[in-house]
Amino acid sequence: MKTYTEFCELVNSYKKAFKKCNVNANTLSDLQNNYVITETITYKEGRKVSSRETKVISTEYFGNVLTAALFFNDRIEKAYTIAGYIPVKLTAVSPDKKTRVIREYTYTCK
Repeated sequence: MKTYTEFCELVNSYKKAFKKCNVNANTLSDLQNNYVITETITYKEGRKVSSRETKVISTEYFGNVLTAALFFNDRIEKAYTIAGYIPVKLTAVSPDKKTRVIREYTYTCK
């Protein structure tokens, strides 16, 4: 479990990336303390869904996924949720444009 100062260090190291996602140290700390993040990963080839996975993730993992998504220029959709205006869907497209990975996030109170 990370402390608030550790979240501040993480956000400061990727300040530009987190600003684009509208996420800051307070948001990550609030997510860790008050919410459960569920990630649904859908793999699509063309229009067919090849597989789907659902799992509960940590706040640290969520922060890592956001920084990677911004590095690879994945599409990020934000929406108003119970936890605030934060990312709810990330779409990554393979270089050959045939495979897509869609990550959808739901936030529930602990």
